[in-house]
Amino acid sequence: MLKKQIFKTPSDFIINCYHHTPAKESEKGIILCHGMQSSSCGIKVSHLAKILCDEGYHTFRFDFRYVGDSRVKFEEIKISCEIEDLTTMYNFAKRKGIKDLSIIGSSLGATIALLFTSKADVTKLVLISAPVFLDKSTWPETKSA
Repeated sequence: MLKKQIFKTPSDFIINCYHHTPAKESEKGIILCHGMQSSSCGIKVSHLAKILCDEGYHTFRFDFRYVGDSRVKFEEIKISCEIEDLTTMYNFAKRKGIKDLSIIGSSLGATIALLFTSKADVTKLVLISAPVFLDKSTWPETKSA
């Protein structure tokens, strides 16, 4: 079963989430983090979500705040804000009773997942093409809050 949900982060940004629920009851879940040029409806995360759900995992795919309904400007993207978005999804999954929670991240989503899991209880972490050395030539300048 697929259910679309909308959340607000602690700093009031809207996040779209698609929760794929497996046919059998499960305490296993996976959060999928899309890349910079993608979204929760991207080919990779949509396909992975269906496969993982069919394998018995609750699967959560969501839009980081620079896509979807919030639409902050590209030049306003901050790593700390993207971590807040992932934290919101993580807390939602935990409230749903997911005890065995893993994260799969692609590209920028992989970098966010890597930084997030340094302070979170995650069973497994899968990184796809993670740009872990972000410098001024690969990341736009951001304004301080």
